[in-house]
Amino acid sequence: MTWNHHHSRRVEFGIAASLTVVLVGLHLTVLTHAGALWRDEISSLRLATMPTLSGFWSSLALDPFPALYFLLLRLWNAIGLARIDFDLRLLGCLIGLLLIATLWWCCWRINRRAPIWPLVLFALNPVVIQFGDSLRAYGVGVIFIAVAFASIWKLTFRKNGIGSFAVAIAAALLSVQTLFTNALLLFAISFGALIVCIRRRLWWRAAAIFSVGLIAATSLLVYLPIFRRTREWSSLLVMPTRFSYVFAKYWQALAEGSSVVPYLWLCSMLVAAIVAILSQFGSRLKGFPDTDRDKILFSGVTLGTATFGTIIFFKVVSWPTSLWYFLPLMALSALCLHVIYSTLFENVRVRFVGWVAVLGVAGISILPAQRHSLIHLTNADLMAQAVASQAGKEDLVLVSPYFYAISFQRYYHGAAPWTAVPTVDDYSLHRWDLLKQAMEERDPIRATLERVQTTLQKGHKIFLVGAFPYRGPKAPVPLAPAPQTPEGWWLQGYLHNWAAQTSFLIYQHAEHSRLFIVNDPAPVSGMEHLLVFEVSGWKSEPVASAH
Repeated sequence: MTWNHHHSRRVEFGIAASLTVVLVGLHLTVLTHAGALWRDEISSLRLATMPTLSGFWSSLALDPFPALYFLLLRLWNAIGLARIDFDLRLLGCLIGLLLIATLWWCCWRINRRAPIWPLVLFALNPVVIQFGDSLRAYGVGVIFIAVAFASIWKLTFRKNGIGSFAVAIAAALLSVQTLFTNALLLFAISFGALIVCIRRRLWWRAAAIFSVGLIAATSLLVYLPIFRRTREWSSLLVMPTRFSYVFAKYWQALAEGSSVVPYLWLCSMLVAAIVAILSQFGSRLKGFPDTDRDKILFSGVTLGTATFGTIIFFKVVSWPTSLWYFLPLMALSALCLHVIYSTLFENVRVRFVGWVAVLGVAGISILPAQRHSLIHLTNADLMAQAVASQAGKEDLVLVSPYFYAISFQRYYHGAAPWTAVPTVDDYSLHRWDLLKQAMEERDPIRATLERVQTTLQKGHKIFLVGAFPYRGPKAPVPLAPAPQTPEGWWLQGYLHNWAAQTSFLIYQHAEHSRLFIVNDPAPVSGMEHLLVFEVSGWKSEPVASAH
């Protein structure tokens, strides 16, 4: 090893160490500034802390994740660390810090190089910092799929004993038992490894890798009853989806820190794909070692299969796609790019260009990441406290849409009764089954509308929490029971119609209204930014007929 080579590695480790310090600071900022839990986190917590394991298992269909992360939350609660929000945030922070350590471990295990590109392209992304630390399975899922990548890599390229095989099996099992979509990524990793083993005629290694994937896939068979129950309500979320929609969401996830970063991702992936192809045909003329060709082949096949497989999967499922769904794919892609570029760019001058690029990306990403680390995912706690301080026991609180009620019920402790629109029997987690039942009823909010009218006529107040958007001149037509309307089983259409009927009644008849102004120095995510209106009085003019 030349002095220049040795020195360049020291520079890489110095850059990676500096990025790690910044990332640790950002995760600690999330811990101290994240605020209240938002609805998805509360749903996870409620499912994890159900009194019985049988109740927990049967409810998995309402929050379709494998059981492992919920069992982790259950253990965290059992040792007394789920009493207040900060205790729960601490678990998320530890997961975020472990994710950084995992990137270091994986890159060291693969080729003893510093994880410069995984840190700057993936770990510094605000989506990772914000949602990798949340009380959902994505942070843990990223950790295990990264470990699975490094473990299967070792099975492919090094002589291994039973210990390495056991580690690979454990990592593969844990990855698919944390996120179902990790099964796609594990298939991509195994596919890349098998191609290399078959080309090199390493049949025993190929058999070992195939066994790892088969064992992990078999472990998912236990969820077949859960999948069948999920199908009972999954039609509520199905929407017409194009590949362009899925790709746009992926692009948005990459661009959350800076609009420049996705172009760097795109260029890096295109160059990696071209090099991976050319290296298989023209590398011998350049004296490119066969081992390096195989490393690039492994990573290139994994990268391409994982990317296209994930996009196709989300297109076929056709559910609304959120940014954090792409975190495991982003992590795996960053590790593949790490392998490809660290294999190709041994020249110190070329590495220097890479360092400049890394520092440039870090420079434009740190401030957006810092701003996102201060964002609250909900303001339901503040709004619930504000309503509780103003509402009397004869008043009424309405929450819309239903999903906001999950957060509101955790933080509201006032005297006034409250209900969501529509009224269901459980607001502790996502009750898709109860929402489907409401959609099948002829007029599920009639009792709520009558209650609103009675409350106002008696001189009491209504507090509207969330979103009641309709204020048009004509009464909205109530939707017929699903699926007898153009909306079919599309849940959002029914939620909007129910909110529109409620707000039309109120704004046609209420005499007074005012917006609650709650001072909150922290920015709030648009995903759960609740507004509160107080309305009172009653005007007797009739409501415009809907028929």
